[in-house]
Amino acid sequence: MKYRPDSVSGIRLRQYGVSSSALNKTTIVVFRYLFGKAITLPLPFGRCAIIVKKNILDRELDGELADGAALAILVHQYCHAYQCIEWGFLMYVWRHLHSRVRARGVPRQEHQVERECYRSEQAVLDAHTLS
Repeated sequence: MKYRPDSVSGIRLRQYGVSSSALNKTTIVVFRYLFGKAITLPLPFGRCAIIVKKNILDRELDGELADGAALAILVHQYCHAYQCIEWGFLMYVWRHLHSRVRARGVPRQEHQVERECYRSEQAVLDAHTLS
C-alpha cells in the first residue's frame, strides 16, 4: 500500500516531518510475522519498501492511519526511506554498513545514519504522551 501526500494518512505523516517524495516513492508491505517491528528495504532506482508487522499499524475504520504513538515507527522508517532516496541505493547501503562496522561500542541511536530517524521517532512519541 502507498500513502499519498494529499491523503489523510499522508497529511498526518507529513505533520511529523515525512517528505512528500518519501511518501510517493515508498511502498508499505504488511506481514503477520516479522522479526522486529519494521524494516526499510532499499530498492534500486530510488524506490523503497517498508516492511511492517501487521499489529504495529493502527488504522481507523476507513483504512487511514490513526493519529497516535503508533505513527512513530512509520516516521522512523520513512526517515530511512528518505535517506535512501537522497543518497541513492549504493551509498545508502554503504553508509549503513560502514556505520555499523566502524562505530563499535556506540549505541545504535547515536550512529550518524540513525540519529535523525530516532529523533523524529521520539518527537512523535513526545507529542502523544501525556505529561
